[in-house]
Amino acid sequence: MVYLFTHFGYLLLLNLIRNPMKLRYYTLLFLLFSSSLVFAQNHSFDDAQSLFDDGKYSAAQALLNQLSSGHSANAEAMFLNAKCSKALFLSDAELLYEELNEYFPYHQFKQEVNADLALINYRNKDYSNAISYFLELDSLSNEFIFKLAYASFSIGSLVDAQYYFSKLIGTVSKYSSTAQYYYAYIAYERGFYKSALVSFNKLLNDEKFGNIVPYYISQIYFFQKEYKQLIAFAKPLSEKVIASRKSEVNRLLAEAYFRTKDYENAIIHFEVFLEEEKEGNSVVHFLLGQAYYNSKNYLSAISSLEKVSNSADSLMQNSAYFLGASYLMTDNKNYALQAFKKSSEYNYNPILKEEAFYNYAKLSFQLELPFENTLAALKTYLESYNNPLHKKIIEDLMVKSLQSTSQYSEAYNALVDIHLLTNSQQIALQQLAFFLGVKEYNQQNFKDAISYFIVANRYPINDDYSYLTNYWLADCYFQLSNFDKSIAIYSNLSVSSNKNLSDYESLKSYNLAYSYFQNSDYSNAIKWFRTYEKTAIDSMKLNDTYFRIADGYFMSSDFSLAQKYYNKAIAYNLFDVDYGIYKCSVSLGLIGKNKSKVKLLKQIIADYSASSYYDNSLYDLAKYYKNTQQNDLAIKYYDDLLIATKDENLIADAYLSKGMIYFNSSKTNEAIVEFLFVVNNYQQTIYFKEAISGLQAAYSSLAQIDKYLAVIEGLPSVSISRAEQDSLTYNAAFMKFSELEYKVAK
Repeated sequence: MVYLFTHFGYLLLLNLIRNPMKLRYYTLLFLLFSSSLVFAQNHSFDDAQSLFDDGKYSAAQALLNQLSSGHSANAEAMFLNAKCSKALFLSDAELLYEELNEYFPYHQFKQEVNADLALINYRNKDYSNAISYFLELDSLSNEFIFKLAYASFSIGSLVDAQYYFSKLIGTVSKYSSTAQYYYAYIAYERGFYKSALVSFNKLLNDEKFGNIVPYYISQIYFFQKEYKQLIAFAKPLSEKVIASRKSEVNRLLAEAYFRTKDYENAIIHFEVFLEEEKEGNSVVHFLLGQAYYNSKNYLSAISSLEKVSNSADSLMQNSAYFLGASYLMTDNKNYALQAFKKSSEYNYNPILKEEAFYNYAKLSFQLELPFENTLAALKTYLESYNNPLHKKIIEDLMVKSLQSTSQYSEAYNALVDIHLLTNSQQIALQQLAFFLGVKEYNQQNFKDAISYFIVANRYPINDDYSYLTNYWLADCYFQLSNFDKSIAIYSNLSVSSNKNLSDYESLKSYNLAYSYFQNSDYSNAIKWFRTYEKTAIDSMKLNDTYFRIADGYFMSSDFSLAQKYYNKAIAYNLFDVDYGIYKCSVSLGLIGKNKSKVKLLKQIIADYSASSYYDNSLYDLAKYYKNTQQNDLAIKYYDDLLIATKDENLIADAYLSKGMIYFNSSKTNEAIVEFLFVVNNYQQTIYFKEAISGLQAAYSSLAQIDKYLAVIEGLPSVSISRAEQDSLTYNAAFMKFSELEYKVAK
C-alpha cells in the first residue's frame, strides 16, 4: 500500500507539473484543508481549557490526549495536560511536566511548572525535591514560604526551616501563628531557650497554640534552672492542666521544689506524678526518696529508694548511698551494709564513694563479717582514702583485723569472657586491666603490659584510669625502644584535672623528652626537658634532666649551652659527676677553652680514678699536650694511660702517638721501639697501618731499609714487591745523599 500510494503520488505530481491549472486547484484545496485542521485543533484546545476551568479534569485530559495523538501537541497543551494529572492526583503528573521540559526547553510556563512540581513533591512528602523546585521560583507566596519551611523542617534542616518560618512571623496570613510556633519549637530543639521562650510567650493567647506552649515554657524554665519562675508559672497551670499533661507538669513542679529545697511540696507533686504514671521511673523514685530522707521520713525514703532500677550510673551510686543511710537511721544494719557496698562500687562521685565505703568498712566490723571480708574492707579504705576524720577510726579497727587477698587475674578473665558488658562491668574491666598492666610493667613484661593497657583503653570510662593507662602504655613502648609510638601517646595525653595526678603531668614532660632524645630529635628533647625543669621536684630527675639537656645541646653542636648545663648537673653532685666533668671538658675544648678543659681533665684524674672516663681523660690530656708540642707531658700521660687502661685501641694509639712524638723529636730509635710494639701486638686495630708507615719512615731516615723489609717479611698480612723494595732503598739512599752523608748513602 505504501508503494502504491507513493507511486500514485509521483504520477499525480508529474501530471500537475505538466498542467498548471490543476496545480493551482490542488494547492488551494490543501490550504483549505490545513486551515480547517488548525481550526479544529484550536477549537478542541479551547474546549479542553474550558473543561479544565470547570474542574472537569478527566474530560479535559481526554480531549488533550486526542490532540497529542497526531503528534501535533504544543507546549500549552502539554502543560494543561500535566495540570490535569496533577489535579487528578495521577502518578504520571511529574512525568508529563518533565516531558514538557524535554520537548519544549524554552517554554513560557517554567515558573508554573516549577511551582506545580514543588507542590507535587511536597504532597508526596518528597521534601528534598520539593525544596529544589521551590528554590527555582522567582518569588514565593506565603503558602510556598511556609511549605518550603516545613519541608526543610521535615528533613532536619532546622537552620533553613527556622529562617523561612521567620519570614512569615508578623505577616497578616493564616500561616503567621503556625510559623511562630515552629520557629519557637526549632529554637527549643536547638537549645536556644531564650529565643524559644520569647516566641512561645507570644503564642500564649493564640487560639490554636495557646494550650500547647505553656508546657514548653515550663520545660524551658526547668532547663534554664529558673526554678522559682517555673513554680510561679506552672503552679496555676497544674490546677487546670489537661489530663495528658498532668504528670509532666507535676514532675517539673516537683523537681523545681526539690531544687529549691522545699521538700514537702516536692513530695506532694512527685506523688501526683507517680499516681498518673503508675510505673514511674528511677530518677523520680530517687528524688522522692531523697526528699523523704531530707524530711527525716526514713521509712518512706526506703520505700522509694528501693524502687530505683539496678542501673550502673551515678543515679545508682547516690540512690544506694541514701538507701544505706536510711537503713542505718532505722537501725537496719545488714541492709545498710549491702547498700553502702553497692554505692561504694561506683566512681561517679568520689566524695560519696569514699563516704559509702567508710560506712561499709565500719559496718563490716560491727556486724562481725568473716575475717577476710572485714580486713579487706578496712585495708582497702586505708589504701584508697585519706580522710583524717575517718582514718583514725578505721586504723583502730585494723588493730583487731588482718587480711590480704586480691584475685585480679581471675576477675579479669571472667569479665573478658562476657560477650556484652554492662556499664559497671566495663568500669571494673577498665580498672582490672590497668592494675594487671601495671603489675606486668613492674615485672618488666612490657609486651604483656601493653596487652592489658590496650584492653583498658577500650573502656575509657574513668578519666583518671584512662589517663594513667595511657601514661604507662607510652612508657612500655619507650622501654621497648618504640619511641615513635611513645612520643605519639605522650603527646596525645590530655592534661588531667585531677590534682592527685599532677606529678604524672610533670613526669609526662620528662618521659616525652626522653622519647625524643632516644629518637635523636634533640630539639624537641631539649624543649620538653626544659618544660620538666620548671616543675621538677625530684632532685634526682632534675639532675638527670640537666645531663640530658646538656647532651642535647652537645649533639646539636651548641657546646656553649652544653657546658652550661653540664656545670648545672655537676653542681647537684648527686650522680655521674665524672661524666659531667668529662663531657664539659670536651665541650670546652670544642669552643677553644683549653685551659678550662685541661683543668677538668686533671680533676677527673685526681678525684675519680675509678671512673669509666679516667682512661679517656688521660688520653685527652696526652693528646692535648702532643698537639701543643709539650712532648714530655704528652709522653707522661701516654705512659699513665698505658698503665691504667686495658682498651686495645687506646693502648695501640698511645704507643703510636709516643712513636710519632719520638720520631718528630729525632729520637728515631725510640720511635722504632714504639712502632714495632704496635706492629707486633695490635695488628687488628686501626693503628696497625699507621705504625707500619711510621716504621718505614723511621728506618728510611736511618737508611736501614733492610731492617724494615725484614720486619715486613715477618708479617703475613703485609706484602711488598721487589720494585717497591728497590724504590724504598733508592729513596733512603737519596735522602742520605741529600743530607751529605755519602758514606751512609753508599
